[in-house]
Amino acid sequence: MRLRGAVRTTFVRAAALIICSFAGASGAAGLEAPRWVAQRFIAERSAVGLAWTAVPGATKYLILRRAEGEGEARQIAATPGLQFLDTAVARGVRYRYAVRAEGAGGTGPLSAEAEVLAQAPELVPPPPPRWTDLDPGTDVTEGAVARLLWASAPGAVSYNVYRRSAGEPAGEFQLRANVRESRFADTDVSAGARYEYRLGAVSKTGVEGQFSEVRAVVLAAPAAARPAREAGPGLRVRPSREAFVLRGDPRQPLKAPVDLVAGDDGTIFVLDNQVPGVFVFAPGGALLRVLGGPGVGAERPLRQPYGIALDAQGRVWVTDRRERSVIVAFDPATGRVLETVTFDAPARPEALERLTPRARGERPFALDVDFLPGGEMVVTDNTFGRVCVLGRGGALVREFGLPGDKPGEFNRPSKLAVDPEGKIFVLDAQNRRVQAFDGAGSFLFEIGRSPTMVGGFIGPSGIAWGADGSVLVADSPMATIQAFDRGTGAYRYHVGREDGAVAAGGMRPLWDVVTPAGLAFEPGTGRLWIGMPMAHALSVREFLPASGAAPP
Repeated sequence: MRLRGAVRTTFVRAAALIICSFAGASGAAGLEAPRWVAQRFIAERSAVGLAWTAVPGATKYLILRRAEGEGEARQIAATPGLQFLDTAVARGVRYRYAVRAEGAGGTGPLSAEAEVLAQAPELVPPPPPRWTDLDPGTDVTEGAVARLLWASAPGAVSYNVYRRSAGEPAGEFQLRANVRESRFADTDVSAGARYEYRLGAVSKTGVEGQFSEVRAVVLAAPAAARPAREAGPGLRVRPSREAFVLRGDPRQPLKAPVDLVAGDDGTIFVLDNQVPGVFVFAPGGALLRVLGGPGVGAERPLRQPYGIALDAQGRVWVTDRRERSVIVAFDPATGRVLETVTFDAPARPEALERLTPRARGERPFALDVDFLPGGEMVVTDNTFGRVCVLGRGGALVREFGLPGDKPGEFNRPSKLAVDPEGKIFVLDAQNRRVQAFDGAGSFLFEIGRSPTMVGGFIGPSGIAWGADGSVLVADSPMATIQAFDRGTGAYRYHVGREDGAVAAGGMRPLWDVVTPAGLAFEPGTGRLWIGMPMAHALSVREFLPASGAAPP
């Protein structure tokens, strides 16, 4: 039976939904196993549509099926074509299909099984959420707040958070909250207590999937009143209690401030990935202009910018992803494009060997940029797991790093920063660490391989230099900024939640550290600017002498 008209169109679109592995062995008749192209439930026909690849020498194909809970599969049809519509299915039942080719010499081997739930896509429950990077066992948190983090579940628009206290009968979980983000801060808890949590993902039609694993959380015992937070030797941190949101700005509201850099005169350049453009702030916080956006003086708009840096001449450089990855230099005063460097350096053969065939066909992707003291440009290549040093005109001078997880290797390197001594710090995003190198690319040490949330990372997202010479690393999922010794990588302190206040529903004040990404220190003032993409805002911290006035 062949599919026609709208059903054929719907079915072809399903070709991207390949959910099973391929079997390529040949049978006694010399026939190979067919490979699945698509399998899905077609709601408007109350049928399961199947499609597979042609097998040389086959004259027809045998379709076998078994419902969930049944024993062996049985043949339900034979067709000379490469598609079949199974109308003899019951809604809500999960079926498993296999197909085999038949030719003049006999039949070939079965294909891999394809599993299809006979249910309209909007009624299919999301999969159970997975706790992110945290063992579902005991987690010790600081203060009377239980912080929960999990990975987004496909098809989920919100999540139900259930909780029970230790000692309550098994199964008596109570709904604690329904949240849209894959995180929750439970403030209705007691210090020193133990709680158990589980999650349920909810689809847009209100269907809740299976529960996650149960995660136990043990809160720290009550502590004595603490003094104002110290931020390293002789420093303390004060939040500004305000955020720069720019909502309603006539030129363009701030949407996703992903990276920041500060000029020697205190001007702050904020790269927005969604506008896209570079917002230029005066030292006091007043918006001066926007570079790179349509209609604001640039020769060409940015399209998909990711990283920003200033060179020794004060020019603003931005990595931009187009058909090819480019790095664009702007005049900071006028927004005029001064230079465009195309980043198209070929990958070394040993790097390509470590990538999947699909990744080998991708183009180099310059995600971030900075400059060595001598003026050479340093670029992270997110595609090929390396750091490139470029000379005049973008010529490749040298490169270091290979795909992997060993020292000196990278898994999707993202942001980078070069310190005044020429050391290169790279956020090795998927390996959840920061690696330090000398200017020649020799590995020095790494930061973040800690078994705890103190000194470790979930999602490192930004980097900058602190007022005391520390290297500061933002972690978006953890909603904190941690400071490390620039020479050894040892943990020193962290920034965020200075007063511990959390509003009802787990929301934190806008000025607090929420999904931090870009970081920049304002020279001479000790002010740390924090870009928060999900909050569409900038927050500010002041690093003050420890003997100064206490934060308000």
